[in-house]
Amino acid sequence: TVETAPVNDADRLIVRMERTSTRPGERLLEADVLLNTVGLQRAGLRLVATVEGKNGGVVSEQAEVIRDRCTATLDMWALGGDPTSVTFALHDADKPIATVKQAITVNGPEGRLAPGTRIPVRLSLPEGIDRVQNWPVHIGVPLPEGALAESRAAMALPSITLVDNDGEPIPHGKQVAGRWAPDGAYKWLAFTAWVDSDKGCNVVASQAQGEEPRPPGSFEWADDGTLTIDTTLARYVLGKGTSPIRDIYLDGDTPFATTEGTRGLYVVDQKGRVASATADTLPEKALLSGDVETRGGALRFEGPYLTADGEELARHITSVQVCAGQPFARITHTLVLTRDTNEVWFTDIGWEFAVKPGADAQAVFGVSRDEWQQTASQPLGAGMSASMLQDSHYVFAHGENHCSVSVKAASGAQTSIHEGDECGDWAMLSGSSGALEFSCREAALQHPKQFEVGPDRVVMHLFSNAAGEELDFRPETLAKKWDLLNWYEAVIPKAYRLAPEQVMEKMREHTSNAVGWSKTHDLMIAALRPTVDLPGEAARLSHLHSQPVYALC
Repeated sequence: TVETAPVNDADRLIVRMERTSTRPGERLLEADVLLNTVGLQRAGLRLVATVEGKNGGVVSEQAEVIRDRCTATLDMWALGGDPTSVTFALHDADKPIATVKQAITVNGPEGRLAPGTRIPVRLSLPEGIDRVQNWPVHIGVPLPEGALAESRAAMALPSITLVDNDGEPIPHGKQVAGRWAPDGAYKWLAFTAWVDSDKGCNVVASQAQGEEPRPPGSFEWADDGTLTIDTTLARYVLGKGTSPIRDIYLDGDTPFATTEGTRGLYVVDQKGRVASATADTLPEKALLSGDVETRGGALRFEGPYLTADGEELARHITSVQVCAGQPFARITHTLVLTRDTNEVWFTDIGWEFAVKPGADAQAVFGVSRDEWQQTASQPLGAGMSASMLQDSHYVFAHGENHCSVSVKAASGAQTSIHEGDECGDWAMLSGSSGALEFSCREAALQHPKQFEVGPDRVVMHLFSNAAGEELDFRPETLAKKWDLLNWYEAVIPKAYRLAPEQVMEKMREHTSNAVGWSKTHDLMIAALRPTVDLPGEAARLSHLHSQPVYALC
């Protein structure tokens, strides 16, 4: 810590600086200023800070004296040249009565990012995918200390953009993800880029500051507070209500899929009460304008699940990212338990859409976790439905992997059309007008999961009671879920074992309250236009969602 004695009137002004030199690319230095204003009229006092540079430049700021101690923050980038000193002066009626001058040093970057620098980005595609085009990929770019900042003219720093291997610009959005110091040089840049894996991707330093290419698409706010995002392949309407995604359009003014008249995003408790999502927080329009312009920004919805009587059963945090140039939206949904779980637990958690698939309605399921292209399909007539259920899975050192696809006829009769170990991650309702696909990353490992498809609706059950299981944290239920008695029998020596009923009685004596527990799912919803191979396209999209394209820089 450097403490500089005042030039005059030593009792009036003392300045302490912990550091008098900056790190590479650091913008701000701080000084602790102590004043002695005894005998002075505070109304006429001013504190003036003047920064001088090598090229003779001077920047001066002043403030009224309100307290006898303050912290002064000095902007080392305010001058075109490197600052060499700072002078603090206490003025009384515009007359300086105490002055302190301190030499300062600004250290430049050891190796700045020179214009023309090209950093290759390696795109890692999942197994079975040969190429992606116009595909949204997140890229993190680390930068050396002091190598890049937005406004330090003396450092002659370039702008950063993305180009393919031929030098053609790649549509992207970017933001600063980290700095080496507050308001200082960049440490991390985060890009969302729409790449073609065959053409490659490169981070390039350039002197040009022209407008960067945007991905295709547009967005529009409506007077009712909803936001419509047009990706060019589908239109998604987002807003408050029982579902963050309200409507999905393929063509025309009639929704292809909607949550109107459905349960939307919902939970069902052990009493059979249905509670649908609401959103009591939503970003302001102004905060979204730079991020939602189809640049990969996500909208966050948060609120309670409310019954028809207005009772809260749980809460949700749901982020929706509608992807430009693609038919899908990526969703992160988090369920948060807010009630005493001895009083409220759940039998069903899901998301329901009504769909108009047109003629020849058909349910299609991805039926294998390992063989992602394997499907099972079922034509759907009036009153019919089909569902894929992962009813059990090896967990807590016990259990078997089992999934099935069953068809329910209009008469209520149920038939199994497929059985396996681990289900795939997706299901789809398709017809002559298009298809709606639901995908859940690692659905089998998060059992019980169920995809339910009818001729006019799709329900993604994030927790299903179809096999009799409930989301119940009471001790006796947990003992059964953990297979506690078998574990106890295998681990505890016979001489010390209690009878099974005694073990369960002791479990019942314990109290367990999982309020605050949360569970997050990574989901994708896609609205697909009719093609020759809709099941193949749906399987590919789900595979790319579950096994993302990674970018290594």
